[in-house]
Amino acid sequence: MTKEIVQGGSRTFTFSYSESANTDGYNSWKTKTVETLPGGAQNIVYANYAGQTMLRVFQDGDDEWLEFWKYDDDARAVLHANPSAISGYDEQYADLLHEVDGNYEFLRDEEGLIELFEYDAASGYLTAEKIKEGEDGDEIKLREYEYVTCPLCSGSSSSSSSSSSSGGGCLSAYFTSKATAYPDAVDQDKKLITTYSYTFHTGTCQVKQKTTTLPSVSSGQNGSGIAAVRKEYFHVYGNLNWI
Repeated sequence: MTKEIVQGGSRTFTFSYSESANTDGYNSWKTKTVETLPGGAQNIVYANYAGQTMLRVFQDGDDEWLEFWKYDDDARAVLHANPSAISGYDEQYADLLHEVDGNYEFLRDEEGLIELFEYDAASGYLTAEKIKEGEDGDEIKLREYEYVTCPLCSGSSSSSSSSSSSGGGCLSAYFTSKATAYPDAVDQDKKLITTYSYTFHTGTCQVKQKTTTLPSVSSGQNGSGIAAVRKEYFHVYGNLNWI
């Protein structure tokens, strides 16, 4: 599609597309899409060969707002830079922001919001969310996650969770076992911890009972100081039976 006319012909959107000769990679832009809005402003999207957005630009006259994503070797986002952290870009560079020795030319060193993400090697699930102010800023923890496995092996059955990875050709399902929130950017020793435990229907990794232990609320915050516990019971087909 190169043109869209709506509202009785009063508003026209145009689209243009181009490709680069860059080598395929998750941090190498391959396609550029430009949407021109009726007022002349433009949405510009640079994507890698897998179609993932690397850079999104909204341009209106001399003003522009940019968002940038960096991916790991498994195509998972490991960095998201917000407009406040980006000083510009140059499409002559495959990565658009020109990374040299781990430092981006077009990321501000001490300004702007940058979000960071980490993943579990075995499951590929998210293990940590962090932020920092500028590329050289200190990392601030927001949330962390831990997981347990339910191994499914030929000729065996599973009735409880395990904290270790299964072996011997077994397949594993992963379930969140712990979620830690950090409510204070300065005092990172403060934590709000929620834990989860599971039992499974025999021979499956279908949850039979899920027990959630919520963070305790101290008496200083009008709480009992005792962690509340929630138990959920599920049918073998995953339907919630009762709480």
